[in-house]
Amino acid sequence: MLMVFLPLISLFSYILISNYYNSYKQSSDDTLKYLSGISNSLSIAIDGDLHKQITDNYLLKDQIKTNTQDSAYFKIQTILHKTFLKNNFKTSIYTIFLDSLTNQFYFGVASSDQPFYRHSYNQFPELLKQNFNEGGVIPEYKDEHGKWLSSFSPIKDSNGKTVAIVQADMHFDFFQSAINQLLFKNLLISLCIII
Repeated sequence: MLMVFLPLISLFSYILISNYYNSYKQSSDDTLKYLSGISNSLSIAIDGDLHKQITDNYLLKDQIKTNTQDSAYFKIQTILHKTFLKNNFKTSIYTIFLDSLTNQFYFGVASSDQPFYRHSYNQFPELLKQNFNEGGVIPEYKDEHGKWLSSFSPIKDSNGKTVAIVQADMHFDFFQSAINQLLFKNLLISLCIII
């Protein structure tokens, strides 16, 4: 019995672990492609000149207190909010701009009901600064707000200069939950076969 069941359990364990890591990688790639499609579409839809107008006019943290306070802000926020609702996002979609004086990232326009305008983004991933003008995807990373998978795309003004980026995120907990459900399903099937 031991000679039969030990190799059998080892084989199922190997298949289960292998499937888990393959599913993890595939799901991660698919999620990043999905987020990339959203951030790329939004970067085209957002008027860079309008975004720059907002950041030039409002220089203080929380100076924009409501989404309807400024027509330019509201126009961009509406685009983000519609995308947020249509894609059933769990976390805000937002823009980030780089202040040339402080060399610090700040949040700009957000899809949320309440703005968090010019709040500083401290623990940002290094890829954000490296690819600020090109955009890209950020595999699993951690910041002060949690663990994420993200994609970001540049917002350019009429002169072709990057004035901000738009970022779409998926909280890692939601991603991990989907992978764990798949693992649990495979584990049940394996156990039934072994039993």
